[in-house]
Amino acid sequence: VQSLPGARCFYDMNLRTGHWNLPLVQRLSRLAAVLKLNETEAEILFQLTSSSGKFELEEFCRHWSATCGIDTICVTRGSKGCVVFREGQFHAFAGYSVKVADTVGAGDAFAAAFLHGLHHQWPLEKIASFANALGALVTSRSGAIPDWTIDECLRLATFSDAKSTAR
Repeated sequence: VQSLPGARCFYDMNLRTGHWNLPLVQRLSRLAAVLKLNETEAEILFQLTSSSGKFELEEFCRHWSATCGIDTICVTRGSKGCVVFREGQFHAFAGYSVKVADTVGAGDAFAAAFLHGLHHQWPLEKIASFANALGALVTSRSGAIPDWTIDECLRLATFSDAKSTAR
């Protein structure tokens, strides 16, 4: 990171039991412009770093963003979709219901789609819909890298119906 000044870093947090510690996660978070984690990971970090007792996703995002200087935080919520904290606004986006075959690879597919949308400067609703759709599509297939087509993903994504509940 130091050898590439101005580089925007993406941190896909994966807290695996016995393979992480809070100081490392905080250091990596401070390097990131964009952070992706799941709701369980957000709750773990909230419990370890917050003085308030009740876990709230919005409160976690505001605190973690301010503490670590992160521009964009995306919290995945499985079939419930995702929430995105960006530019001081908290947005919730609905997910897609599919018959789950295998969850391995869904988070990575979601991350790739999310970053693709960010790179192309899509509206946040379109980014979230595309990422949620690809995560759901991959979940509906067996294997970490199942076959799928962009047309299948676009059919599942409902860009015009992507609703954000912003606060």
